[in-house]
Amino acid sequence: MTNLLFKVGRLFIISTAFFFLFSCSSQSSHTLIGAGAIKGGVYFNKYFIVTIKKPVNWYAIDMKNLGMLKTKKSHQHDKKDYNATFPEKVHLFSWFESKNNVQRVNGYNANILGIAERIRLSSNVISSKDYLLSIKMLMNKSAVNYQISPGIQSVKLGARDFSMLTVEAIIAGQKIKLQYYSTIYKKYALSVIVSWQSKAQHRTIQKMLAGIKFSK
Repeated sequence: MTNLLFKVGRLFIISTAFFFLFSCSSQSSHTLIGAGAIKGGVYFNKYFIVTIKKPVNWYAIDMKNLGMLKTKKSHQHDKKDYNATFPEKVHLFSWFESKNNVQRVNGYNANILGIAERIRLSSNVISSKDYLLSIKMLMNKSAVNYQISPGIQSVKLGARDFSMLTVEAIIAGQKIKLQYYSTIYKKYALSVIVSWQSKAQHRTIQKMLAGIKFSK
């Protein structure tokens, strides 16, 4: 799986590696939540009841082909507070500005990723800020030289409260900016990760984020 992911971008691996804090080793192919689908250029997930519009010229990766829609069963001691019929992690969507790899001729390949991780009652994560603080702690221990913003901001996406962590990193000699948005929703840490290099890429990403909608 790692080799496949490397083909679509090294930063994709780096961005997602920190986001599955509570997964364990046992796997099954069964999933109830599902990854959602794109129809008419708009992504929709019926479990989270969220929509986001994909830019016309951006490339959507088929996560099923990458073998990333997996259900992970709970630890034995967590059975009382964890419903094992729901997946522990779900990759919702992953879109890139170009089909080419991150190291493309015309600069960095901007991207946006949606993921969800089930929060265990036995964990210390209560809020989305707690979740991002855990991510930040793992980043500080990483071999990658991340420049992490000192604080975690509170923002709105689709009228929902999200926490946001801003990061800079040098990837393949390029200075890249990343932002991690997370909210606790339906017992999941629902997160959107974006990365870009140019101002034009940032404007496109901001337009996507502004278009996120949660239905009641």
